Amino acid sequence: MERTLSAIIDSIEDGIFLMNDECVVLYENKAALGIFRRSIVGEDIRTVLPSTRLRNGLESTKEGNVPDDFRIIFYKSHLGEEARLYGKGREQVFNVRLRMTGEGELLLTLKNVTKEERLNMVRQDFIANVSHELKTPLTAIVGFSETIKDETLSPEELKFFANIIHKNSTHMEHILTDLLLLTNLDRSEILPTMEKISVRKIISEVASYTMYKAKSKNISLEIESTDTAVLCNESLIVQALMNLVVNAINYSPESSKVKIRTYEKENKLYIAVKDEGCGIDPRDQVRIFERFYRVDKARSRASGGTGLGLSIVRHIAILHSGTITVESELGKGSEFTLRLPIS
Repeated sequence: MERTLSAIIDSIEDGIFLMNDECVVLYENKAALGIFRRSIVGEDIRTVLPSTRLRNGLESTKEGNVPDDFRIIFYKSHLGEEARLYGKGREQVFNVRLRMTGEGELLLTLKNVTKEERLNMVRQDFIANVSHELKTPLTAIVGFSETIKDETLSPEELKFFANIIHKNSTHMEHILTDLLLLTNLDRSEILPTMEKISVRKIISEVASYTMYKAKSKNISLEIESTDTAVLCNESLIVQALMNLVVNAINYSPESSKVKIRTYEKENKLYIAVKDEGCGIDPRDQVRIFERFYRVDKARSRASGGTGLGLSIVRHIAILHSGTITVESELGKGSEFTLRLPIS
């Protein structure tokens, strides 16, 4: 019976610690070993985890109270916001529950809620970013629509203000279109239809859609494509490559070139888009696939960018069991490479 009970406790994913009234750990389950990466049996939990909130909770529990659950953040010897600062995404967040057993011993349960905490932060950041991105064009639309109600405006002034309203409303439409696409891509239960498509056909379609934008800056599109057939959703891959090519054009100087090339390696298809632009700082390279992250905010908005293009590319790559990577050097341009399994 004791062996069965021990096996049941060890199967629980939460860390469980049993302590005496001096807060010295008497027992820990298997999950508890993974929290501190060592056994802490025989140690004072207040020394291992020197949290004021935990210390107060332990005292309250010993007095016969049932304290509310609370959360604690730690990374090595750091706690709270200091843990977030030094952990840089590696900090752990645990829900803490304290109870007194019938034998007068203290029971501490640590439930890892790091994933839920980070998802909540992502949601909050996402809502804040969407609100910010929509507020700027909406403010312009409301302001200039109020202006054109003035009957004393000349036809030229009316046309000027109407163009501003049209530009900002179009930008809002692009943001909402990209958000809807990301929402559909996030819904993992909806899998896109896949079929064998010639990569040369895909590249030709992308070139035809982006040629006008390249010509407007006197940028030449160079294409070096194999005729490999790849299992994919054609419209999504075209969308991903269009985002990469349009970005390359936007961030390239006039009269430069953007090169699209494909090649095969180890049963993978590589599609690379290379520009001769300003390049990307290494500090930004790790974040450019995040939603709404922009290296150059002013330039991106001026070109009509929504800050969602590279995030869409990343989602499309994941849906195809592929990857998207970037190699870049300041002043020497960037090369984005989409890698897809051929079959």
